[in-house]
Amino acid sequence: MIRPLAFAALAATLAAPAAAADSATSGWQFEVVPYVWLPTIGGTFRGDAAGGGSTDFEIKPGSYLKGFESGIAVTGEVRKGRVFVYSDLMYLRLGSDKSTVIGVDPGLVLDTSFTLRMTMWSAVGGYTVATGSWGRVDAFAGARLAGTEFDGSFDLSLPLAGTGRSTTSFSGSEAIWNGIIGTKGRIQLGRNWFLPFYADIGTGDSDFTYQLAGGIGYQTGWLGVSLGWRALVMNQPADEPVDRLTLGGPTLAFNMNF
Repeated sequence: MIRPLAFAALAATLAAPAAAADSATSGWQFEVVPYVWLPTIGGTFRGDAAGGGSTDFEIKPGSYLKGFESGIAVTGEVRKGRVFVYSDLMYLRLGSDKSTVIGVDPGLVLDTSFTLRMTMWSAVGGYTVATGSWGRVDAFAGARLAGTEFDGSFDLSLPLAGTGRSTTSFSGSEAIWNGIIGTKGRIQLGRNWFLPFYADIGTGDSDFTYQLAGGIGYQTGWLGVSLGWRALVMNQPADEPVDRLTLGGPTLAFNMNF
């Protein structure tokens, strides 16, 4: 009789923190997290797009920030007990107008302009599979969109010689949809410090895609801040001009809880 009672007492003791956490978070909760992500954008062009073989490319933040026009990056979450919906939106618009003189006499003038719009949006629903004073682990499933739209022109003229202008324009767009599953959450380090984490995998328009993120943060009351690293990889099908697209770089986030 004593042994069953001891096991029952031990089970109740272990379950108490989780039950307390559930009762403390059974109401509606809202979180909004504006953030800054400065990824290095890299990839590999397939042979057909590069004249045979393959060509790697890499664009660092110092290059594309010179043409920054507008952008937004924010995540949002609505939670009721253990059930939640979560969304992540990043929109970036880059533009450039540049005039270059080639040669001295008579002097060719090359005017270039471009506009690039990039959208990354994900929406998922999920369930908290484990929670306690140590932190929280969520599981989720949903979809992610990676969309790009660009247009530009090259304008070559010889003004001193009185010749005409030669203009070449280009434009294009692509929307990549993928279904994703994954996990996210945070590990508490004492009362205020925490380790946020995120991981997903998926497929769809991409052969395979995954995203990883992690960092360290500090929370006081309804406001917190975290520094971290985030990486997104998309492996594209054989009929796409880009074989592999990668984005990876540091993040700075401000989380607000209500």
